[in-house]
Amino acid sequence: MLQRLCVVIVMGTLLGCGHTSEVFLSPQMDNAPLRRVNMEVRNRTVELVLQDGRSFVAQITRISPDSTFWHAKESKVSEAVRTAEISRISFKNRKKGVVEGLMMGALILLPTAILSNSLSDDESSDSRASVVLNGGVAGVVWGAGIGALVGSRMTYVFIAPKAVQTPLGGP
Repeated sequence: MLQRLCVVIVMGTLLGCGHTSEVFLSPQMDNAPLRRVNMEVRNRTVELVLQDGRSFVAQITRISPDSTFWHAKESKVSEAVRTAEISRISFKNRKKGVVEGLMMGALILLPTAILSNSLSDDESSDSRASVVLNGGVAGVVWGAGIGALVGSRMTYVFIAPKAVQTPLGGP
């Protein structure tokens, strides 16, 4: 029962993991702030959401200070918009999910294993060491597996200067 509860806690904790970064756009912007975003989205399928609410599943996305180009996954057609029209770009990063899963699994299952051992009647030091080792290993394995499956949601929010922003519902 206790092990099932730990698995549910780990899964719930991992589902809530994600990272959001802001990208501030400006008319005289160089490519430096966008290099990191371009490196992250390279060779990934991303969800690209525009200020007007339209959403695209995009591949081969390239972002510059002026324009953003991508291939729509459904139609294999190249599309482009002004970068200031982008609200956010998000994708799953499975490698970060594994790392977060390792940490979360160890942080949750190891203390739970120690607690369950302290409640048991067996007082031998070998038993305690075994529980700590098995709890840590189980936490790392479960956490890494779930983290790889779920991934970590990475989101880049684009913030355009007031002079370039288009109002919601406007052209």
